[in-house]
Amino acid sequence: MIINESDKIKIKNAKIVYSLCIVVCLVLGIIFTNTLVQAQTPSYKSNQASVEIQTANEYFQKQDWQNAISAYLNVLRKEPNNGRAWYRLGVSYISTNQNEKAVEAFTKSVEIGSNPIVMYNLACAYSKLNNVEKAFEWLDNAIAKGFNQVEQLKNDKDFANLQSNPKFSEIVKKMEKAAHPCEFSKEARQFDFWVGRWDVKTQEGAFAGTNTIQRTIGDCALMENWTGAGGGTGKSINYYNAKTKKWYQTWIDDKGDVTNYVGEFKDNIMAFQAEDIDPTGQKILRKLTFYFVSPDLVRQVGQISKDNGSSWATEYDFNYYRHK
Repeated sequence: MIINESDKIKIKNAKIVYSLCIVVCLVLGIIFTNTLVQAQTPSYKSNQASVEIQTANEYFQKQDWQNAISAYLNVLRKEPNNGRAWYRLGVSYISTNQNEKAVEAFTKSVEIGSNPIVMYNLACAYSKLNNVEKAFEWLDNAIAKGFNQVEQLKNDKDFANLQSNPKFSEIVKKMEKAAHPCEFSKEARQFDFWVGRWDVKTQEGAFAGTNTIQRTIGDCALMENWTGAGGGTGKSINYYNAKTKKWYQTWIDDKGDVTNYVGEFKDNIMAFQAEDIDPTGQKILRKLTFYFVSPDLVRQVGQISKDNGSSWATEYDFNYYRHK
């Protein structure tokens, strides 16, 4: 058989291509195998780590502190950035009075996650070591990050050695303000002169009804409970919005009539205004003004305008007498 030069070249090229295909297939096979091994290895490691963490958590929940310590140390050797494991290790240490080790563990957890609960526990550990300065420092840090469980602080035996320190009272006050901001807000307390149980009369002395105003929602709002002399009832919720620096009242009565007021407090007067619509669909304006006369006397005046504020008519003028 004779093969011409052209065919020889074709055959030679075909052999080269074939050889290249074999090489490519071998390379792809190696890559695929490595990828498969790599894909399987993390899954195995992940499952193993999951079992180890679960075991540690079970010891922790049973308060088996010594085994919990060993288990979390094992987890952290493989996952040194596991902030939760560092925290639980710290709790396990402090529960066995290994307070210096607890400080180390809580500090690691704080560095990873800045969790205010961990900061609080770090303060506990420092307190048990009688490091007063550090204990107060970390309580301050916890409050700054949002920790506000004031009853926990006041009853925590870990701080028994701090409770006679004047700084502790300051910390408690600071945490109470964080837990109940409206209670300590000067603006949110402006309408407190209306709080109480009242007998309401007209300026002529005729009985108009009774009203009870109560603080509610963590002292962030006042709830009005009105009962008129004729039997009608109504309620309003009143609150100060620190974002808008305005007071708001939403009133609704037993006929479904709703009015939304916006107001402000100045010179012992709470003055609200509202845009409303009368039964005919006409736009009207309303004023609702409360005058602080004395701790036992408040005056409330309701006014209406049907000409966009050019003139005002008085709808009612009540005196509130504190019920004795």
